[in-house]
Amino acid sequence: MTKRTFFLTMMVCILVVPASVLPAQAIGEPVLPDVASADEPPPLPSGMPGQSGGGSRLPALPGLSDLEVDLEPLPGLDTLNQEVASADARAAAIRKALDKVDEARALWQRGDLDGAIALVEEALRLDAESEEARGELLSMTEGRKNFQAARALREEGRALLSRDMAAEAVVKFRESLGLWKDDETSALLEQGVKRQTYLGEMRETASRLLREALADEGAGKFDDALSKLRESLRAVSLPEAREAAGRIEALVRERDERKAKADDLKTRAQALEKDGRLEEALDLFEESLRYVQDKAVNETAARLHATIDARLATDEQKKTRAAALARKGAELERIGSLEEALASYEASIALWQDAKAEEAAGRLAAAIREKARIEGEKKERAYRLFQEGYDLELTDHTEEALAKYRESRLTWPDKEAEDAVRRLQAQLSERRDRKAKATGMAAKASELEQSGKVEDALDEYLASQALWPDPQIAKAVDRLRVVIRERIQSKEEKQLRAGRLFRSGSELERAGDLDGARERFAESLALLPDPKVEEAMTRLEGKIVERGRNEADARAKALSLFTEASDLELRGELEAARVKLRESQSVVPLRDAEEAIRRIGEKIRAADERKARAAGLSRNGARLERLGRLPEALAAYEESASLVTAAEVDESILRVQGKVDALARESAEKKERAVRLAQESAELESLGRLDEAFTAMRESRTLDPTKEKDEAFARLNARLLERKASEDRGNELYTKAEILEKAGRLEDALAGYETSRSVYRSDRVLEALARVQSAILDRARTGEERRALAAARAARGTALEGQGQLDEALAEFNASAELSPDIGTDAAVARLRGAIGERDRMRADARADAGRLLEDALRLERAGKLDEALAKARESASKASDSRSDTAIERIEKALAEREAVIAGARALFREALDLEVGGKLQDALSKLRQSNRTWETAETSEAVERVTKAIREREEKQELALKSYLEGGKLEASGRLEEALAKFEESLGFFRDKDAYDAVTRVNRKIVDAAKKREAARQIATEAEELRKIGDLEGAFAKYQESYALFPDKELGSELAKIAAEAKLDRDRRARAEKLADEGHSLLKEGREREAFERFTESLALRSDSVLEKRTKALGEKVRADEERLARARGLRSEGIALQKQGNPEEALKKYRESLGVRSDPELQAYADQLETLLLSEKERREKAAAFRAEGIALQKNGRNAEALEKYRQSLSYRKDPQLETHVKKLYEKIQRDMREAVRLRNEGVALQKTGRLKDALRIYKLSLSLYPMPDLEAHVKGIERKIAEQAERTKLAALLYNEATVLRKQGKIEAALEKYRRSVELVPNKRAEDIIKALEKDVVKLNERREREEALRKGKQGSGK
Repeated sequence: MTKRTFFLTMMVCILVVPASVLPAQAIGEPVLPDVASADEPPPLPSGMPGQSGGGSRLPALPGLSDLEVDLEPLPGLDTLNQEVASADARAAAIRKALDKVDEARALWQRGDLDGAIALVEEALRLDAESEEARGELLSMTEGRKNFQAARALREEGRALLSRDMAAEAVVKFRESLGLWKDDETSALLEQGVKRQTYLGEMRETASRLLREALADEGAGKFDDALSKLRESLRAVSLPEAREAAGRIEALVRERDERKAKADDLKTRAQALEKDGRLEEALDLFEESLRYVQDKAVNETAARLHATIDARLATDEQKKTRAAALARKGAELERIGSLEEALASYEASIALWQDAKAEEAAGRLAAAIREKARIEGEKKERAYRLFQEGYDLELTDHTEEALAKYRESRLTWPDKEAEDAVRRLQAQLSERRDRKAKATGMAAKASELEQSGKVEDALDEYLASQALWPDPQIAKAVDRLRVVIRERIQSKEEKQLRAGRLFRSGSELERAGDLDGARERFAESLALLPDPKVEEAMTRLEGKIVERGRNEADARAKALSLFTEASDLELRGELEAARVKLRESQSVVPLRDAEEAIRRIGEKIRAADERKARAAGLSRNGARLERLGRLPEALAAYEESASLVTAAEVDESILRVQGKVDALARESAEKKERAVRLAQESAELESLGRLDEAFTAMRESRTLDPTKEKDEAFARLNARLLERKASEDRGNELYTKAEILEKAGRLEDALAGYETSRSVYRSDRVLEALARVQSAILDRARTGEERRALAAARAARGTALEGQGQLDEALAEFNASAELSPDIGTDAAVARLRGAIGERDRMRADARADAGRLLEDALRLERAGKLDEALAKARESASKASDSRSDTAIERIEKALAEREAVIAGARALFREALDLEVGGKLQDALSKLRQSNRTWETAETSEAVERVTKAIREREEKQELALKSYLEGGKLEASGRLEEALAKFEESLGFFRDKDAYDAVTRVNRKIVDAAKKREAARQIATEAEELRKIGDLEGAFAKYQESYALFPDKELGSELAKIAAEAKLDRDRRARAEKLADEGHSLLKEGREREAFERFTESLALRSDSVLEKRTKALGEKVRADEERLARARGLRSEGIALQKQGNPEEALKKYRESLGVRSDPELQAYADQLETLLLSEKERREKAAAFRAEGIALQKNGRNAEALEKYRQSLSYRKDPQLETHVKKLYEKIQRDMREAVRLRNEGVALQKTGRLKDALRIYKLSLSLYPMPDLEAHVKGIERKIAEQAERTKLAALLYNEATVLRKQGKIEAALEKYRRSVELVPNKRAEDIIKALEKDVVKLNERREREEALRKGKQGSGK
């Protein structure tokens, strides 16, 4: 056959390559992201075996005859076949193990836990290296433990629910469901929640009843309070209710005992009163009042006092009664009842002035004042010590605080100090127990470490550190962790350690230590990835989030309770407010609530002191009322009412005021009657009616004893005695004259009668004179004798007239005329009668004027116008001398002197009141003013009373406004509205200067400064966020905004966050879409579909800019265009080759085919060209080519380069058939497929590990994948991860170095430098312990700065004072 014929025959014949020969297919490799983004896991590989390249299929080739060529056997194929068979057996065992694992999972779902674990153990016996089976075994083992723990928790919850501890039961049920979900526990949880809701409602009812009961207790309604407390305890047994019930029951018992004692004493006193033993009855009545204040008993005691005083008629009786009262006072003083003793002494002194009793009363009054002063100092010192203890407690100096509280309690017993001592003792006891337990655990850990049980030692150290943090234990923990990390090398060791950490974390989770559990789970995952641990970590994170939400709810509830307490405090319900605040503290401790508890405690103490003082004043008022000292009793009652409002005291004030008014009216009436009687006495005295004058004066003196009346009474008595003496003398003279008259000695008798008349004038003396004179006349018969006698009488009348004794002169002249009418006495008689008439008329006028003036004086005196009364009385006296006028003048002058003394005292009180008013002691000032006003009321004092009363009212209103503003400020401060809170506190200070408000202003100012610093830091972070937002990094911007908002919440930023979050979501969606398009592009690119990949890349870039992708897309675009050009050229050349081949020119056609393949690869054309070239080669050349390719394949396979070897075998078979090689190629291809699938699976596992941040584990898996199947992009990615791990190790090393340096600086006291080191350490590697230390140090730095500022201010102050 000629050459041309051969080629013509070849053109119509097609060489068919057997189907068993390796398919001409490319092995796809995954495309990984750039190394720069090694933090993100690579996408799953999209290229898989079986994907063909691009290019158009060629038209069918002419068939060629098969050429049978014998080749010598390939060397080394038997060994390779054995390896392939071993791999197949291994794959069968793995598949069987996986089937067992699947069966185990099915059993697990059906609840057969033990059977499932047995199947997994069987799977591990089939495939000891199965990570999946090992992980399932660990997971199921832990799951079985969780099931058992969950069942135990469920039973605990059931027991708690049966004891009505619903809240605790719900916690147990939820913990149980967190470990193992089952319907029974879910049903129990639902039942527990319902019960908890019901108990919550009952608790609210109990709290309401408790508040009402405390209000009733404050109002003294103990029975109502006790009834409500018992109802509250029936609803829910609250500790506060139990405490209050015990306290009130004790008060009720004490009250009943006192009442029973008082009733017994009252009964005995009433019996004694019936028997007439009034003094003993009075003593028992007064003793009864010491137990219980009773209005009826008070009135009875007062009545008995009055009766006994009325019966004390003689001084001896009064003295005896006074001595008995003094002895009673001494006895009371001996047993320590000082107030009662003083009352007895005062009652004794009121009856009888006694120097010893007065001395005892003075001594007791001084002792009572001294006692009150000492008690006040003790209370003040105790309060100061309590405050010091409180401040120490707030700064965690518990032992020093306990010492202060104890000292406060010893100084003055107080319930709050007692409670504080008990609370801190419990805290210290609990701390000592924890420290002792922690010390025991540390000792056990040390023993375990020495015995080589490092993991157990670490667990004990961690448990010890959780109970009681200790730097040495922390160092031991770090040391053991390093030892354990160095020890853990093999996978089995990692699995054991990871399982141990998981179990420890689960136990911590069950114990409620969520942070510790999270730390253990994280350590476990860092050692070995495990879906079960990841699931537990997810569940734990949910619990931590729930805990945060619960804490936020609890804080909101605590703030709500704090607000309610503030409202109660504003309404004056202090005990109820304190209960609310303590309830708030039991939910979440708040500093503001703690300060409010302290403030309310102070108010309650002050209120109790006011109540105690008011009660003492009320008792003193009752005592004074019984003694009849009503003005003093009224003052005591009024002072008591000014301290505490009480209906009983108000009634006492009204009662005593009524008595005082009645006494005042009675006294005024007595005084008025006494004045009238005194005036009548004076008039009667002036008329010489001494007996009547004496009787009137005695009655006046009895009604209103005064010194003037005593003097008038004495004068009248003296005059009566004098008159009696004169009467007796006159009678004696009369008797002698009568004897002389009877003896006929008429002249001597006349002289005797006249002498008697001059001593005592009486009717019988005048009759005797007339009779003797008549007898003498009768006896004088001669005219000369009569004339001589008449002349003598006339001469005597003239003499008397000359002396102004007109009446006596007229009598003599009349007698002269009777003796001798012609004596010439008519003119004298007429003249004297005229003079006497004129005199009597003038005297009558003067007396009338004087009487009118005296009446005016007396009326003015009664009206209290003493100055005008005195002027009138003096004018009356000047008109006519009258004893009444003299008496009135003396009395009014004395009243004026007394009034001046009273006015002086009132003025002194008024001045004291003004000083007190200036000093701000308005209540004391008002008391002084009222005393002054009661003594001497003037316009000035009345105006001052009105002014001070108004000032007190305004101050109380301001105090109320200040308190309202203060409480509103507290609410605003608690809610974080500091500027508004500061305004309210300053407003409170503007209303009323108060230490609490001042402290609040200082505190809020400090908070505002801190907030300003935070605001500035937040603003800087927000600025960074804005910059990120501008460049399109919305995720980064959102994170920064969140950081800014967390540092300083801002309303505008809060609303902006929602918008940014929406933008970030849109951006994430765009990025996700862009990434998806980019991934699709990469997948298409791997499949060789470059144009479609280019389109995907272009769409991705339209959604998100990516410089790397943009460059790649640009290059790809150029390549696509170039490929399209090459494709067109390659297709043209191929078409030319086909044309040449059809023309019978295969050599030229082959050239065109090779030229087309040089322009663009085409596997189909390549195979066809190779076949054509093979046909064109000689037999020897084909044999040599096949042998060469086969030898290259064997060499490559021996070096583990199976894919390249497969390609060489394929080329060898294209030159010469070889059934043995074809079989070998099939097996090799299957092995390559298995290795690639395993490599892809391992690569995906590495991707999952990388997603959880476990780069080291991911790196190990990636390398294992590459050992099975080479992937260039994965190799580049692995190099990037190795760089990342190295950088992370360097950062961790530097962070640890900074942390250690910071710890050294902290121990040296260099707080600020240590703080900077800690912050740099945390910036490199987050560390919760370091973050906690930073927070504590920041507080220390604030305190340090404050102390520096105070020292600087003190230094400047000292420098200023020195200058």
